[in-house]
Amino acid sequence: MPHFLFARSRNGGMVALLITALALLFGALLAIARRLEASWMVHVTAAVISGTLFVRVPEFASIQMILTAAVFEAVWRINITGRWPTVLAGYAFGIYLVHPAWMLVAFKLFGPEVDRSAAALFTFATAWAATWALQRLPFARQVI
Repeated sequence: MPHFLFARSRNGGMVALLITALALLFGALLAIARRLEASWMVHVTAAVISGTLFVRVPEFASIQMILTAAVFEAVWRINITGRWPTVLAGYAFGIYLVHPAWMLVAFKLFGPEVDRSAAALFTFATAWAATWALQRLPFARQVI
């Protein structure tokens, strides 16, 4: 979970731990629901998590779990063909590895009151560019 969701909380560490546990539960539930062909379980869980977060911190980022579930469900049902998904998948792990550093850069450059959507776009674009560059280095190519 993004750290800014808990910046105003006195017990932010415990809340972050709880949200991490909920995210792990969500992932496990997603796998079970796919096997049982019961996607409604995923949507209900995502709605509860997003609702809980929104009550805690009423920001757009708080509803990201339900938005993520909706996007995953839509993509799951679309028949995607072509080579581009494989090309994009090649960048996923690298983006995952370097995005926290670029989040820090975004907040240091633009300040703590930066628009979260703009910071997310900046972070994604720079993490993708950094991954692309790292994949061209011989020692990093095998890892990223």
